[in-house]
Amino acid sequence: MPSSKPWLAIESSALPWNNLLIVGDTSYIGSYIARLSERAGARVIGVSRQVCDLLDAEQCAHFFAGLPPEKWTVVFLSVINKTAGND
Repeated sequence: MPSSKPWLAIESSALPWNNLLIVGDTSYIGSYIARLSERAGARVIGVSRQVCDLLDAEQCAHFFAGLPPEKWTVVFLSVINKTAGND
């Protein structure tokens, strides 16, 4: 019986990416994209505030310098709604 949700049956050969960087991976959409991509065989790295504070230039430089050198597809789902130093 065919699935009523064909997007759940994605195979790695159908993905337009091999390496996926999701900025905002703890969001509803980000976590869903990460799960589907990992199931399909993609390498996924997620970025959340706990991993890298996008308002901190030093943290960002350190995080992005540490990425493996392969080509990455970036999905940006993060919302930045604060100014630096404004907790």
